Amino acid sequence: MLFRSHIDLDKYKRAIDRLDVELKGDKPKMYHFTMARLKSAQDLVQRQLIHETMRQSRRLLPCYAGRITAVMNEVGDVFPCEILLDVMGNIREFDYDFRKLFHSEQADRVRAKIHNSRCYCSHECYFVTNILFNPLMYGQVAGQYLQLSGKDPKVAK
Repeated sequence: MLFRSHIDLDKYKRAIDRLDVELKGDKPKMYHFTMARLKSAQDLVQRQLIHETMRQSRRLLPCYAGRITAVMNEVGDVFPCEILLDVMGNIREFDYDFRKLFHSEQADRVRAKIHNSRCYCSHECYFVTNILFNPLMYGQVAGQYLQLSGKDPKVAK
């Protein structure tokens, strides 16, 4: 769990509001690749969620760290994310079989700790995962997507 003692949430809110206006403006500064508009929509939702998470000092979305993603360091230790120091296991101890490690008792304990502690953070990489793999978020992302494509879902035609 990260603490926000050094973060000025008002400045962050002003910055994300400005970015939102730029993305929704006449000449949006979007990414330039296939599905860029979807990525921009996800960014809009993500920034607001990060702000609210830190403002409320609690997890607002389920965290998928250690459930569908993991990171490995240079010596083979596998962690649920870049922030948590709870080792799920070392890939060498599982004969380099990631599936065995990922489904081990230790990995299950780490996932249970994440779930039970309701840890939260503002790590953008994991917010991407937590939004895109959470069907409950699809409506918000779709709403932002429609606004970016010039179709405001709030305006009936």
